[in-house]
Amino acid sequence: GYVQREVALPGSPSRIEVKMQLDITEMSAVSVVSTGYQLIPGERVTGSFVKINNELLNRNVSPDIISRLKGVTSGLLFDESNSGNPLGISIRGRSTIYANTTPLIVVDNFPFDGDINNINPNDVESITILKDAAAASIWGARSGNGVIVITTKKGNYNQPVRVSFNSNVTVGGKPDLFYLPNISSTSFIEVEKFLFDKGYYDNDILSPVQKALTPAVEVLVKKREGKLSAEEAASQLSALGQHDIRNDLLKYAYRTRVNQQYAVNLSGGSPNQQYYVSLGYDKNLNSAVGDQYSRISVNANNTYALLKHKLEINTGILFSQTRQKNNSLSSPEFGGGSLYPYAQLADANGRPLPVARYRQGYVDTAGRGKLLDWNYFPLHEMGIADNTNKGTSYLVNLGIKYKVVKALDLTVNYQYGRGLSDLRNLYSQQTFYTRNYINRFTQVDGSTGRVTRPVPLGDILDWRNTEYTSHNTRAQLNYNNTWKGVHQLVGIAGGEIRDYRAGPVSSRFCGYNAQRGTS
Repeated sequence: GYVQREVALPGSPSRIEVKMQLDITEMSAVSVVSTGYQLIPGERVTGSFVKINNELLNRNVSPDIISRLKGVTSGLLFDESNSGNPLGISIRGRSTIYANTTPLIVVDNFPFDGDINNINPNDVESITILKDAAAASIWGARSGNGVIVITTKKGNYNQPVRVSFNSNVTVGGKPDLFYLPNISSTSFIEVEKFLFDKGYYDNDILSPVQKALTPAVEVLVKKREGKLSAEEAASQLSALGQHDIRNDLLKYAYRTRVNQQYAVNLSGGSPNQQYYVSLGYDKNLNSAVGDQYSRISVNANNTYALLKHKLEINTGILFSQTRQKNNSLSSPEFGGGSLYPYAQLADANGRPLPVARYRQGYVDTAGRGKLLDWNYFPLHEMGIADNTNKGTSYLVNLGIKYKVVKALDLTVNYQYGRGLSDLRNLYSQQTFYTRNYINRFTQVDGSTGRVTRPVPLGDILDWRNTEYTSHNTRAQLNYNNTWKGVHQLVGIAGGEIRDYRAGPVSSRFCGYNAQRGTS
């Protein structure tokens, strides 16, 4: 709201005073504010609000709306670590300690129950954030955490055909794993030697669970058991200390990040019609190898004016389809604690190396060779992981507006919304997860060598489907009368009916055949 100024910095200033001036142009740009029920001139809004116009929204080129609000919206707090708030945002802080801080999202006059990340920012005309208790007079208790009102783009009457194309390609480097100080491999091994001498690992060494030990501890065990001389043990520990897991991660687990965004729209109108049609495509390759995201979005709306513009009929659809893959080393399938600093993911020729999940002596002898391979190769796992989340959402709008008299009009709006989320995580028999799951329950007869597998051979499929449907209908009378150029009377009255239903469905299939789709 202020005019930008550039001030020369003196040599050694002890105090600098900069006087700012209001930017009348920018202040007047906030001319109309949408509350989701009506459009109100900015100077008549009694509550605290922020309006982000299309130009401000496009300062950032991120594929989602929430990221574009960062840094341009006062009173909007970002806390991505807040597990109780899936959006990671809150408006003006928390009202009570354990309360939900998720704000109410309104899209084209009705509450939005889907994932806001499915909405293409290129289809958004403006965003209004209602920040204080005045929003409760409009949206009731649901607005206790604030309201984000999103208005999508529309066409205009008497506008020539206008075609717009927008393309953004963002390239980012690999993360700097050496930025934060970390204990060196040599120092880490020294700590393990100290703890080993104090008996810290004795319980794990004697445990029947065969919990994995680091290579350095295994060397120390062999030395204590007399299987290695002091010189041989020192040589092997020195060789381990030469490796740094961060070098392998940068080489095999991370890549250059590339985000692509393309959008094309067509808009225009005649004296009795206005239209807007857009198509968007996004594809993001994350810096973690195996993680990527893509989205296809469509926005189309039409407004027809009849009876000399006394009657307006508008229709619209907002559709998006997303596909997200989480197959990197940071995904839950590769959990089990952070790796030790000197772990190796591949040899000098790039061949994957195993990382212990159980003690190697146990893995090599368990089941008398009749079990599935029990070694864990992280790089091999990345190539065969198949964790995909598909999402589909659409909003269908139908509205009728009839001007009863000059100052009074009646509007009836209906919106149908539906969202589907299909999470499919396929663990093929080649993955360590499936091999480990099968081996843990496999029974081998010591006398006959007969193998019994309660968990059958095959893939394991975890499938989770979530969907919702919503119906919103609103009838509203709008009165706006101005007389003698100085007096104005504005009022609204109406009623609303809303129906919302949602439910998750989840299943697990063991021994699943990925090609035949049977279990």
